Amino acid sequence: MNPYSFIVSILVYIAVVVLVVGLVYRIYKWIRIPRSNVKLGLYPKPKTGIGRTGKLIKDTFLFPQVYDVDRWMWLFVVALHLTIVFAFAGHMRLIREFTPLVNALGAEGMDTFALISGGVVGIIMMLAAFFLFMRRFKSPYKDI
Repeated sequence: MNPYSFIVSILVYIAVVVLVVGLVYRIYKWIRIPRSNVKLGLYPKPKTGIGRTGKLIKDTFLFPQVYDVDRWMWLFVVALHLTIVFAFAGHMRLIREFTPLVNALGAEGMDTFALISGGVVGIIMMLAAFFLFMRRFKSPYKDI
């Protein structure tokens, strides 16, 4: 048996089984924790379910707390997260083709589109990650 086929065929399945069993175990432990009678809510908390859902979506995608503290950091945080999403979507092409886009651009156009958009996304991602990484070495953030 080729050692590479062992890695590809068996260890991948072992890793998936370990992941699933570990997730099920953690969820089981989390469910068994006793509930608290204290209702935790940050002020001002929206009173309706739609309001809470809207606040959750706003906090998740727009990072308003970061915007209030440092607008430059907010810009680079948003850029980094958007480029991660675009890079993930671009790599999905390896799994499944997006047929309408391929039909519109053709094979050569699709390769050119991937080259340009992938290069731009990569550069923006590197700049954003570099800014956020270097910010950790600048005072007063290096002490955190």
